[in-house]
Amino acid sequence: MERESKEKRNEDKIADTTVVDAPLMKDKRLGAHRGRKSKKYDDDTLSLMSAQQSSCTKYNYFNVIFYVLNTSVVFGLGVFGLFDVPTLAELNEKYRNLLTPFSFIFTTWIVIYIAQGIFVLFQLGPAYRNLPIIQEGIKYWYILVCISQIVWTVSFLFEFITLSLIFIFVILASLIGCTRSLSYNTPPGQGLIPYQSNASIRSSASSAYTVMGRAGEYIIFRFPFYLHAGWIIVVSLLNVNIYLVYRNIDAQGQLWGAIMSLSMLLGVAVGIIFHRTAPDYLVACVLAYSTGGIAFEISNPTDYIMTTFEQHTIENVWMICVGITFLIVVLIILRFIIANIQRLRGRGRGDEYDEEEGSYINFEGLKRGFA
Repeated sequence: MERESKEKRNEDKIADTTVVDAPLMKDKRLGAHRGRKSKKYDDDTLSLMSAQQSSCTKYNYFNVIFYVLNTSVVFGLGVFGLFDVPTLAELNEKYRNLLTPFSFIFTTWIVIYIAQGIFVLFQLGPAYRNLPIIQEGIKYWYILVCISQIVWTVSFLFEFITLSLIFIFVILASLIGCTRSLSYNTPPGQGLIPYQSNASIRSSASSAYTVMGRAGEYIIFRFPFYLHAGWIIVVSLLNVNIYLVYRNIDAQGQLWGAIMSLSMLLGVAVGIIFHRTAPDYLVACVLAYSTGGIAFEISNPTDYIMTTFEQHTIENVWMICVGITFLIVVLIILRFIIANIQRLRGRGRGDEYDEEEGSYINFEGLKRGFA
């Protein structure tokens, strides 16, 4: 009996030496949860882990370095025209086409770089630098965005238009990778939850999440990249039409290029709004805002547009842009209403809203199904 009691105490002691150190993560299909076990460490080991885990990683340092380089090139050369290089505004005027938007629309660049500057500062903070949203969500994608943005800026400013066309799509691919990584690796609400079992790190991040909340997480760590992605979709299509002007394509060819570009823009907007998971309203709003800017600009056409295209062609493109802008706005409102109706119905049934699937799942029913 004494031996059995001693063995029982040993088993209890072993059982107490394991803790779940990973956050509970929703399974994308069934809403199941999983954890990761690890051994408890003594105080000295935990202190060492805390020092290592709270220090900046290569991603943190590279984010700062490439943000500074990217901003310096874009604003130094592209905006202020240092070293007698033509500015982005001058080249957009030189290669004006049917999709050239109102000049104010280009201030979107300023908003993007301010937002990304705020992100770069926050990701250096002790409470954020090692969190999953940076190390597993954004990770190396922002570095790729900055590198490709630098190459695109330089090639466009020196009028290597073909090369700039290639790299504008490299920027777009990098931003798509970044936003997908954020959505799938660190879904909303989970990006600020630390993986480590270290109590000091978990407490620091938990208090930071309490202060910041989900809205703060989105504004600081997601908004800069989704805004950039939406804007680059527009700039990519504009770059295609600039290429047509650069290649001296005739007015009919430019018209078809503009119509196909606007059709693609509308298709992307519809796909984003009615995505089977959570829709991205921000990207759709950027697309609507940009087509509105194109409509505004073409309503007061320049001499080049007037001499290159017939009046009825200009009016038709204007109507298409206005129609697309109006349609995207209506679809955003409609999708928002549908999503909130689903949410209210789910709450009425006592279901839980699954952010990943974009719908309500009755987890009690699932549990009974596996019982």
